[in-house]
Amino acid sequence: MAAALATGRFEPTSDYAYTADADAVCIGVATPLNKTRQPDLSFIHAALDMLAVHLREPCLLVLESTTFLGTTEEVVAPQARPCGR
Repeated sequence: MAAALATGRFEPTSDYAYTADADAVCIGVATPLNKTRQPDLSFIHAALDMLAVHLREPCLLVLESTTFLGTTEEVVAPQARPCGR
């Protein structure tokens, strides 16, 4: 990771405004289990809400959270479209 940081092409941040010029964005948020032992997707939804105003097309959006199969296609993709501006 140090090599990636040294190039200036990789910048971990929690400031959503930085994503406006990003070619790729990785979402890594907690997905605790709810009372029925299913992943709580509220953190994913909150991150997507905050990103929506900043993302531009084309932008690769990667979900790096432990959740059920299909979350990226069924939850992330519809909520991320249309990208921000």
